[in-house]
Amino acid sequence: MKKVWTIEYGRGYHTNMDTYERLLMNDMKHNAVIVAALVYPTAMRNNLLTRKPLPEPQKER
Repeated sequence: MKKVWTIEYGRGYHTNMDTYERLLMNDMKHNAVIVAALVYPTAMRNNLLTRKPLPEPQKER
């Protein structure tokens, strides 16, 4: 039987005790697939993505 790991929210979650050996590999693989599914089509677009215009620089007083 495969051991199922759970996140220990009470100890070391998003702190300096949160280390690589605590990562959940199935979650990491799942997240990698989702990111790849979004990034690849975006990178292969023929047109650039639209973006908000930069704000006008403030005039010095």
